[in-house]
Amino acid sequence: MKNIHPENKVLLAIVSGILLSLAFYDWCSGVILMIALLPLLLIEHNISVWKPGRGSSGIILYAIIAFAIFNMLTSYWVRYAAWIGIIGAVIVNTALMTFTFWLFHVTKRRLGPKLGYASLAVYWLAFEFLYLNGKVNFPWLLFGNGFANDIVLIQWYEITGTLGGSLWVIIINLLLFQLLLGLIYRKSLKSQRNLISWTLGFILLPTIISVIRYYTYEEEENPYEIVVLQPNIDPYMKFADMSQEEQTAHLLRLADSLTTPGTDYIVGPETFINNNLWEEQVDLNPDIRKMKEFLAEYPKAKFVLGATTYRLYSNPSEFTKTSRPIGHGEFQYDSFNSAFQLDSTDHIPFYHKSKLVVGVEFMPFTNTLKFLENITVRLGGVFR
Repeated sequence: MKNIHPENKVLLAIVSGILLSLAFYDWCSGVILMIALLPLLLIEHNISVWKPGRGSSGIILYAIIAFAIFNMLTSYWVRYAAWIGIIGAVIVNTALMTFTFWLFHVTKRRLGPKLGYASLAVYWLAFEFLYLNGKVNFPWLLFGNGFANDIVLIQWYEITGTLGGSLWVIIINLLLFQLLLGLIYRKSLKSQRNLISWTLGFILLPTIISVIRYYTYEEEENPYEIVVLQPNIDPYMKFADMSQEEQTAHLLRLADSLTTPGTDYIVGPETFINNNLWEEQVDLNPDIRKMKEFLAEYPKAKFVLGATTYRLYSNPSEFTKTSRPIGHGEFQYDSFNSAFQLDSTDHIPFYHKSKLVVGVEFMPFTNTLKFLENITVRLGGVFR
């Protein structure tokens, strides 16, 4: 194999970044992910062959290029909320992805190709798992999410979850890369029959199972009738220029046009109510009362809606790490991004969102990152 010129390595890294990002656009299929890592794997192989004794840092630049492009092309829209959001997302995501790929490169150099390539799957799944469950989480760009346009192919997600899709992507890329190396080193197709069979098996078997599952699935009897409301209110107008009374009236008009006596659930938007909804006095809120009056006409229905809610603590023993004082008094309170359910009873259960959006609803490591407080968008309490 000839040594690839550095400029061509940069081009390959760019191609890899673009291919990774295409799967996350609504006009492209996630199937493209199955070849998206090939250019980056080719760079890594070339560096291992031509610079076997020059350390393990040679791959870092090209991994940064590939993953930075991937993150920028898929997360650019965050800038409409806050520039600091897109800058932070690209830097952190690129760093973590690059570190994971570099770790694979190091393992492969020290333990050989077999364990090395296997380690890529292990490291990448570990990275995605930690990113899903860690204090800093950004789960949008998991490889498995790239098949959102291909639900016919991924019915087995009900068993494996999105991490199963990520593993599928990595395995197919590794198998196709081995076939590519066979072509580069001019191996005969006959000598690669087993590899070709394994590759086709890993592609076709999950696909066939999924297609059969999709087209033979039958809904259970006794379905629920659910009305999903989207009032299409500008999010910036929502918090400043349009009163809560107007928003509630608009939502209830929309609900009334769609709800029937057989409706089981009416579902509204996240954080719809933003007019000082204290959980201890929820029955006194005028918008809650209007919704209860609306439900009186549809006693079978349950209304599930989002709200910014507050909880008051009058006893110091109730104070939490996230509670804040009210003025200079003795009381403190917490704010939550909540969902609640209204029905024909007087019981109103609340659910507090636990997976908060980093940098917008929640800032991790507040002591270390306190300097970001003034430049970060505050929607629901960033430094909670």
